[in-house]
Amino acid sequence: MTPGSFDRLLKKVSPFLQKKSWRKAIDPGERLAITLRYLASGDSQTSLSYLFRVSSPAICRIVLEVTTVLWSVLKTEVFPELSQDTWLRTSAEFEVMWNIPHCVGPSQKWMVESTSNQRRLAFPHSGSRWFGYKKVHCMTLLAVSDAKHKFSIVETGASGKRADANIFHKSTFAQGLRKKTLNLPPPCPVESLEGNMPFYFVGDNAYPTSQHMATPFKGELRDEEMLYNYRLSRARRIVENAFGILSARFRILRRAIEGSQTLVRSTILACLALHNMHLQDEESVPPKRKKYVPYGYSDYVREDGTYIYGRWRNENKTEESTVFQKLCRQVQNAGDKDCAVKGRKLREMVVRYFILCPVEWQWEKAHLL
Repeated sequence: MTPGSFDRLLKKVSPFLQKKSWRKAIDPGERLAITLRYLASGDSQTSLSYLFRVSSPAICRIVLEVTTVLWSVLKTEVFPELSQDTWLRTSAEFEVMWNIPHCVGPSQKWMVESTSNQRRLAFPHSGSRWFGYKKVHCMTLLAVSDAKHKFSIVETGASGKRADANIFHKSTFAQGLRKKTLNLPPPCPVESLEGNMPFYFVGDNAYPTSQHMATPFKGELRDEEMLYNYRLSRARRIVENAFGILSARFRILRRAIEGSQTLVRSTILACLALHNMHLQDEESVPPKRKKYVPYGYSDYVREDGTYIYGRWRNENKTEESTVFQKLCRQVQNAGDKDCAVKGRKLREMVVRYFILCPVEWQWEKAHLL
């Protein structure tokens, strides 16, 4: 985090961290610095107490308080409102950068260890409720990202013991899909295809295939189905990369977080809010001057001399704006009626699109040549 970013963040959270006491209180700047150090380094609270000369109990209270404030202050600023315009812009980004039409984001579950792996500690009075298949107590994070690694939907707090399908089924995200409260645009035409294609999320086989959820084919596959799976996984890896960037920048997520359920959940949400804040701050920064996501974003050279083009070369603001305007016109012409398209029909439409509108490398990358 740059000094300028720290000062701007401190200005936002300072009113909520100011203490009034007859004793000299720890000032908001130091409280924020302690918490950011905890999130970024993954240091133990005991280590932080030596570094900042603050007692361990005070460190624990400060981390819980500041992470809660960070989420409450930043969530409305860095998480976009789920409107039709938001989904259309995301769809335009995926179409331009990742060659997949009407995709509004990949979704995936991630597990965060909540206690020490060696000591097998559980949350107080929880028994084996949080004990997952990885043989550790953990809390899950369900998230959807846009085409540029920024999270648009996040949900955490579910037990790691529950199956992926069960976590999704009971999530507010799934309820929004079922009740149609996510403000997804109505289906509209796609180049080279007959009929209207709905806007959809991308998930793995833990998700049920539906009108707004595209999942891979299973079993023995034909060539076109293998191609579909490859192109779908190419979109899904965006959320995997987003999780990778998140855990690389906030190392606390790579170790077991020792604390209450409230502290673990608050820590995860604060990391998500800071992740989106950094990406939002660097939207107008030239690729080679980005601090938060530098490696792999701009061009670089491998040890064998291979020149690798960074993701920024796929960004085209003008083309994204053109596709966005086209989608807006198509949605307006389609009206508000929501035609019923079953999950199988959606997959068939996407397969036809990949075949009729191919990219030159798709058959080779899918190992079908």
